[in-house]
Amino acid sequence: MKENNTRWTERKTIVYELENIPLNFDDNIYPVDYSQLQIKVPWQVKHLDVGSWCFTKRKPKHTNSNHADYATSLVDVSSFKKCRIGAIKGFVEYLHSRYSTGITPKTLHRHSSSFNQFLVWCDSNNQEDVLDTIMTARKSLAEYILTLFHSTRSSQLNINTASRYQNHIIEILKFIFDDDEGVISAGLRLIRKSGTATVATPVPGHSKAHQSIELYLSLFNQITDFVLSFGKYPFQLTLPKETLWVFPTARPMATTSKLKMRNEWTRGFWSWDYENGCLSKIENIEKYYSGDKKQKRDASRYIMKSSQKALVEANSDNNNYYRRRLASLASDAFTMLFISNTAMNLAQLITLNWSDDYNVGKEHQGYRAIKLRAGNKSQHFIVTSSFLPLFKKYLKLRKYLLVEDSSLLFFGFDASIINHKPLSRGFTTNFNQKLRNNIGIDIPTITAREWRAHKADWLITNTDPKTTAMMLQNSERTVLKHYTTGSEIESANEMSKFYDSLSTIQFNTSNAKKSQYTSVSIGQCQQYQTPEILDVKNNVLPDCLAPTGCLNCSHYRIVADEEDIRKLVSFRYISVESRQLASSETHFENYFGKMLTRIDEILMSLRSQNKKLKLLVDRICSEVSEQEILSPYWDRKYQLLINLELIK
Repeated sequence: MKENNTRWTERKTIVYELENIPLNFDDNIYPVDYSQLQIKVPWQVKHLDVGSWCFTKRKPKHTNSNHADYATSLVDVSSFKKCRIGAIKGFVEYLHSRYSTGITPKTLHRHSSSFNQFLVWCDSNNQEDVLDTIMTARKSLAEYILTLFHSTRSSQLNINTASRYQNHIIEILKFIFDDDEGVISAGLRLIRKSGTATVATPVPGHSKAHQSIELYLSLFNQITDFVLSFGKYPFQLTLPKETLWVFPTARPMATTSKLKMRNEWTRGFWSWDYENGCLSKIENIEKYYSGDKKQKRDASRYIMKSSQKALVEANSDNNNYYRRRLASLASDAFTMLFISNTAMNLAQLITLNWSDDYNVGKEHQGYRAIKLRAGNKSQHFIVTSSFLPLFKKYLKLRKYLLVEDSSLLFFGFDASIINHKPLSRGFTTNFNQKLRNNIGIDIPTITAREWRAHKADWLITNTDPKTTAMMLQNSERTVLKHYTTGSEIESANEMSKFYDSLSTIQFNTSNAKKSQYTSVSIGQCQQYQTPEILDVKNNVLPDCLAPTGCLNCSHYRIVADEEDIRKLVSFRYISVESRQLASSETHFENYFGKMLTRIDEILMSLRSQNKKLKLLVDRICSEVSEQEILSPYWDRKYQLLINLELIK
């Protein structure tokens, strides 16, 4: 946006909360001057300055995005476009309508950000008439989509992100221009989401998961037993790697590694002997206090007297502050166990209600459904059968911790450990950091989403997609899309297949050698019409009439030249693009999953041979995916699918 001869002005503004904006307008008479409007929205602290969109020249009042004035725009009043008022009114209606029908603030934040980004681009690229009519909006949209395409091809933007931006803008423009027929985007080449570009959740290695679960179990079981049986301090807590002594103090325990840094602690807690499980001797701690000999002795005696008092109080009061604090630690440990067992996402867990009026039913072999009615609605979750005793034990701990009734199954506490509150969204990370920083326990941070991926990985490997979907309370499609990456350790076991693929490739590219084969749509065949199975576990059988069958045939060959590589890459592209034609995601994965993996193994083998071949494969892959330069056979197939409107 050029600033030559631009006079920036701070205009008058009026602020309304989103739900309180007056919308009872009649024709072109509006109760609000929309060019002055700022909206107080629930998804951000700063106001949304939609009124500034009436001016094609605008900029933030402050350059620092963290500054309060960043949300207010300076404008050039000469760039005011009155015809934009109706469109901005439409945008406000859109926000109000979607918010009142339950669309989450996070989603509306994404939509409004996408639309603002679109308008900024339009006003900077000679598209100032974007909001004049539906046809000018369509023209600007087409240009913007081309810009998004270029950004994806230069790897500046993920294709799924670009598709999301595009779809947000189309949805808003359709609402603004009352476009029920879809005129705004009809016939445009739209950006399609790519399943291969979806970032699947990484699966934590089994050793990390086992280490975490073992630690959480130790903390939960032993501390809960101590609290509920009114055990006496100090007591020994046996963890997987070492045994710790626990005391009624702000730092109840410390590992050997943590004790080595004791001089660096803000407070040394010298009255507690963490190594021997007793109170320290006065003469052993005098050196840690300042002053002359008498002052050091007096300070040591005072500290020891306070610690002895704390020990007596903790051992005589079952609801002592430090007991409750320790019980809260056990509660958090169980929450982590619950996440790992149920694979429940954190947003759902935080709001999970509870009622003592519950029952346990058999959902599936090895699984139990816990059903209850809470908050005037029925709900249930599924745990493994072996987890049920732990859950019932937690309910006893929960009862001990609650001073007043709570509808929440899981909760945290304020500093008093009396008043409970909902868990924070950073619970999993914060809890593991507390174990590391306060106690010195070496534990990897596995987030709720990663536990979900770990559970899915185990279930997919050991059960079936239906059971996995049941446990995760997802559709089978979502399970297969987001939770089938496998851990890096398990993936290493697949590397042997890479070497097997080398036998498929013919590096002699001479015409004489090629003439020995029969040309097929994805490469060559060494013995046409005599199929021989390659992988008995593959759902697709060898078939000389189907390209998918070629990939599971021992006679399939690919010559390492441009023609054959383009055939194979084109087939892969068509297969992924036609994913939507499968009856379900499970069907697609069962039929095409191993086939696509096989293609990727062959391409990887080709790339690994030499730099020249790598460049050739990379160029062809780029031309096919970005420019749709397919092999002649697959290009005809692709055009047919488009003409039949089977692919959009």
